[in-house]
Amino acid sequence: MFPRSGLQMSLDIYFRQHWTDERLQFGPRNYTTPINDTKIVGGREIAEQIWTPDTFFVNERSSSSKECFVRLLPSGSVLWSQRVSLTVVDSADLRDFPWDTQESRIELESFGQTRAGIDYSWQMADTDGDLGLNSAQISATAMTMNDLSVVGHNVATVVANTPSGNYSRLVYTMFVTRTPGSCTHSLFLPVALVCLLSLLSLLLPARDTASRTLVLSLT
Repeated sequence: MFPRSGLQMSLDIYFRQHWTDERLQFGPRNYTTPINDTKIVGGREIAEQIWTPDTFFVNERSSSSKECFVRLLPSGSVLWSQRVSLTVVDSADLRDFPWDTQESRIELESFGQTRAGIDYSWQMADTDGDLGLNSAQISATAMTMNDLSVVGHNVATVVANTPSGNYSRLVYTMFVTRTPGSCTHSLFLPVALVCLLSLLSLLLPARDTASRTLVLSLT
């Protein structure tokens, strides 16, 4: 994860999608040569030969896919994992700056399939019982970004109503709070010092031009 600038955030994520395609079911009886009949693993060469969802990031500014991993199970279960460099755009409320807390969202949906064709859901948790929270995790090294700190996250599944139809959408929200220390030292303290020096020049005697000129030159 990289520092946030303005209303956009750049991230390096592992994007995993899971679905079942009955057409990809296989077993040892279908082959005459000895192979690993428990799973088939590969990379982009397999992903280009099977059906994959046309998922895209709704609020992205730019994205690029790097490494790719595909795993097929005999039941037709497919795991498609990608490493993605992503830059998303979101609004910000800076009225409380630098003591503000922002919500940065990543939204995903199908580009061409409505909810009737693809219905997304977060993976069910198997540890703490919270829906989907274990399928959206943040690296411990990315919890702090310069003067920003990630204090929590949340996931949701919504339906986006558009003129072309209703689309299933996944929403990941990251709560980011700002540490005001750097802003205080670089902005507020210099401004306060300048104001004090300006007021000091008004308290000097009118005939003491040398001191007044010195104070004004400092401000």
